[in-house]
Amino acid sequence: MFEPVDGTRMRLTRELSISISSIPCVVHQVCIPAGYEFDGASIPQAAWSIIGAPFEPDFVLAACIHDWYCDRARCYHQRMIGDAVFFLLLARAGVPYWRRACMYAAVRVYGWLKWRGQR
Repeated sequence: MFEPVDGTRMRLTRELSISISSIPCVVHQVCIPAGYEFDGASIPQAAWSIIGAPFEPDFVLAACIHDWYCDRARCYHQRMIGDAVFFLLLARAGVPYWRRACMYAAVRVYGWLKWRGQR
């Protein structure tokens, strides 16, 4: 489903469609076309030995969908949804709580910094 583009990006080789919901009777569907390129989980290289590398199998799906949200977010609240979906998908992938909590905190801080003053 994913192929490397270069050392810093990955590409979807086929359309990705996933249902995301933990609320009864609510369907949240994400569809990403084949060919979409993303940069993986944005983890500083100094933290790779602790958190993991950007394209680890446990992270890559969550990172792809999170980047899709971020690329299309037009406001802070849309970005917040992407961050929440990222956290949920990391949990589904079996990423330990402490690791996904660190990753989630990092994307929340970055999102807040990017969107502050635009709410």
